[in-house]
Amino acid sequence: MAQHSNLPDELIGAIVQRLCLSCTPREEDPSCSCEDTNQRDRGRVAALAALCQTSRQLNSLATVHLYHHPLCTRRAAVLAQTLVARKDLARHVKHLCLGDTFWDALSRRAEARNVQVDTVTSLCPNLESLHATLDYHEALQYMEETGSITTLPQLGVDWTTTLSLLRAAPNLTTLTLTLISACSDLSDLGGGGDKTLPNLTTLAFQFSTLSAASLITALRACPNLETFKYHMGGPLVGAEQFALPEAEHALLAHAPKLKFVRLHPNWGPQRPMFEDEWRFADRDQLERALARRGVKFEWRS
Repeated sequence: MAQHSNLPDELIGAIVQRLCLSCTPREEDPSCSCEDTNQRDRGRVAALAALCQTSRQLNSLATVHLYHHPLCTRRAAVLAQTLVARKDLARHVKHLCLGDTFWDALSRRAEARNVQVDTVTSLCPNLESLHATLDYHEALQYMEETGSITTLPQLGVDWTTTLSLLRAAPNLTTLTLTLISACSDLSDLGGGGDKTLPNLTTLAFQFSTLSAASLITALRACPNLETFKYHMGGPLVGAEQFALPEAEHALLAHAPKLKFVRLHPNWGPQRPMFEDEWRFADRDQLERALARRGVKFEWRS
């Protein structure tokens, strides 16, 4: 039996790459947090970590892929310290999820949390996707001043100062927002310059409740939107939920380049939440209307 040390690095690299959460498509939605990562993906990360301890050859090949998409659910403080101390490893990071588990290991203070988001992301110059928990204390200010995420194409947050976001990450192509109950018109934020996200092609709302007006506002802010995903949050998030006929009008009127729509109702075990707004008959009508426009529709229940 041939030893792996006798195989060319290119062949071993191709095998190792299959374990990488960034280089190989995942079963989970890429917008999922580290806490939502399934067992199979966790196994892939564990396998990469084991390969790093096998030999120098495998360590050099596997380490790159291990840090492409590090999981932050365990030993979060160690990961943060590593990114700060090892700039060579931080340069490998492409996808980073800085959720509550990550920050609980470091600090529970909101002010410190935002500084840490700024600091950690600024250490990763090749970052492509960021999912972070931010609070109402100068969010994204340091990133805006340093220009550390000006080329970042994907960002997921549960709250952010929109104007700072526009200035800090003007090249966003993918934006995931969580627990949103309203969308303000960007033109009301003041300041000069364009008040849209012209490069944004994918917009996802997780566990959110938007009125028809807020939905239209969000779509108008993304003139080149191609993918729209919406996971209903229920009345604990907000009191207003757009109806499916309203969604049909908004999507057809304000998203001319749309190619894919995914809607996910949040229906409880007893009485469906917002059942009058999201009726099956209206769902079928929406699907037909989008199909006539050539838009693929997916309904997740």
